[in-house]
Amino acid sequence: MSDSDGPMVGLPIWRRVAPALLPAAVIATVATGLMTAPAMSDWITAAGSGLGLGLCVAVLVAVPLARALALTRSERDAAKRDGAEVTASLERLRRAIDSVPGGFVLRDRDGKVVFASTGYGRFHPDLEAIRETAGETIVSGPENHQEDSPWEETLRDGRVLLVDRRRTGDGGVVRVYTDITAQKQAEHLLRHRLTALEASIDGVAILDQAGAFTYLNDSHARMHGFDGARDVMGRSWLSLYSAAERARLKADALPRLIDEGRWRGEAIGRRRDGGTFAQELTLTGLDDGGMVYIVRDISERRRAEVERARLTEQFHQAQKLEAIGRLAGGIAHDFNNILAAMMGYASFLVEDLDPAAPEHEFAMQLMVAGERAKRLVQQILAFSRSEGIERETVNMIAVLDETVALLRATLPKSINLVSRVDAVSALVHANPTQMSQVLMNLCVNAADAIGGGPGELSLEIDMPSLDGGYADGLRAALDLRGDLIPARIGPGERPGSTRMWVGVLPINQELRVRYVRITVGDTGTGMPLEVMERMLEPFYTTKGVGKGTGLGLAAVHGIVSSHRGAMMIESVPGEGTRFQVYLPTLEGAVIEQAQSAANSPRGTERILIVDDEDMVSSVVAQGLERLGYEVACCVSADEALSVITEEPGAWDMVISDQMMPGMSGQELAERLRADHPRLPVILCSGYGDPVAEFGLDPEIGQILIKPVEAGHLAETVRKMLDQR
Repeated sequence: MSDSDGPMVGLPIWRRVAPALLPAAVIATVATGLMTAPAMSDWITAAGSGLGLGLCVAVLVAVPLARALALTRSERDAAKRDGAEVTASLERLRRAIDSVPGGFVLRDRDGKVVFASTGYGRFHPDLEAIRETAGETIVSGPENHQEDSPWEETLRDGRVLLVDRRRTGDGGVVRVYTDITAQKQAEHLLRHRLTALEASIDGVAILDQAGAFTYLNDSHARMHGFDGARDVMGRSWLSLYSAAERARLKADALPRLIDEGRWRGEAIGRRRDGGTFAQELTLTGLDDGGMVYIVRDISERRRAEVERARLTEQFHQAQKLEAIGRLAGGIAHDFNNILAAMMGYASFLVEDLDPAAPEHEFAMQLMVAGERAKRLVQQILAFSRSEGIERETVNMIAVLDETVALLRATLPKSINLVSRVDAVSALVHANPTQMSQVLMNLCVNAADAIGGGPGELSLEIDMPSLDGGYADGLRAALDLRGDLIPARIGPGERPGSTRMWVGVLPINQELRVRYVRITVGDTGTGMPLEVMERMLEPFYTTKGVGKGTGLGLAAVHGIVSSHRGAMMIESVPGEGTRFQVYLPTLEGAVIEQAQSAANSPRGTERILIVDDEDMVSSVVAQGLERLGYEVACCVSADEALSVITEEPGAWDMVISDQMMPGMSGQELAERLRADHPRLPVILCSGYGDPVAEFGLDPEIGQILIKPVEAGHLAETVRKMLDQR
């Protein structure tokens, strides 16, 4: 026992307690006497009784006091340390609970808050200070939820809390609040994204590591012919492709997906019914080994690209056709000048030589060659324009006879040429040269289809009276706005045949109308469907290099279109082809076909010829001099104006070329009309349609197309001189 324990340490316990017992007993005795004695006389009696009570109180107080005095100082220090540790532990626990993002509150069975975290105060501002709320009754949130069943609670500021309630053993309640506002916003955004994916017309899918579908939208399923996504879930994405396409994707797409994390390309998808469609495919790798699989149906785009390519090709063909027309117009002038000179001098020989002389036949052959060259130029010009060609009443029987005569001299002996005519006359309003071109082009193609072997080529003309039932394929509303007549393809009457209707005829169901029908048939190789679809395109040919230009049927198409006719083509591969051309006829026309033996009209007037080509002006001058006219020539418009100005009344007519260096023929005619209004002017042009090409004013004077036949020139000159 150390001295620090005090002087009473070591004394018996009763001696250490006694100093505390005596005051207690005295206090109890006095207090009892004062409370129970009404008078001083009774105080002693009451004090005696109080003494006993005081002793009892003193004992009751002294016993615990004695126990406390019995503790050593070290024990008291240990107790203090234990209390401090408990307090520190409680503080650490509070800080730990306050650090949790959510809120925590403990209530007793009466609803009073026993403990609430600081986080709870953020959700409920009335509980920001725990000490201020301890012991108060707080009612917050619904109370009708089942035990151990979390629910969501939305605060006034829009935050969303997840509330979890648990009951304690003594009847209290513990609630844990978790702020799930960010999660709810993420769920909201996720739902919107999912809605967008489902609304997409593109197929969107997610695949696992094995390539099986774990998600796909309905567009993806329907794209491959399935009713919905449930029909495809769990299947491999490669099952939607053919074996060949699967092999290609494995060899091309998957290695690049592994190396680059993404692959984009095109593939041919397979539908549930076995059909296929073109698709654009995008694969994107995921970090778990799966991938995002997006498909876009590009069938319509492919069809649009094919159609665009077809239209582009047609446009290019049209440009080629326009180029041909421009080229033809460019060379026509010079070429027709050469023809004019050649045919003019040949005509002089025919007139001057004895018909029995061999030289006369040579001159006639020169004339025939010149006519063929002239028709060649006109045929090329027919590609670039469908109007502007002079037309007259033509008997197609005569055209057929002329064509047959030419064919018999040129066709191989192995081809049997047959012609049939079932009409007295077949009169149409057409250009005779173009009608000859139609027949010759069709017959040349028929002969090429037969080839070197034996075969038959037939030409027929008849005049059927058509009604709607007879030519239903041709019956439609006639559209006069386009230059080329439309075409329709379908099965023919014979087994395995294909029939194409080209153009329309305005046939009335109740009125029978007569048409001239020209039929050209052959027993050659025939044409498959893909050839018939393109046979009317310019420059399309199935012949070898150097054997065809692809312009023959295109010319026929253009000529028949310009005459508002129609065609029917029927072909059987391996058996032959039949072309039928329908042309409107002249009903009731009576045309005398007699040849006029009258001589060309003559005259004695003075005529000035203006042309920069000496050869052309010379042949025209000689032709007019043969008819009695007095002729002079100039090589330019300026020279002609000078000559006329020197002798204003000496000239009765001017014949000028249109295209000349310096001043053109039209400009010369305008100057002459202004200065000499009574002087007639004839313009000559080597172009097919100078009025359309150069905007020539038809009121200026007569316009003739080179090469001009001598008879036609003589008649035109005499007519204009007589009209002065």
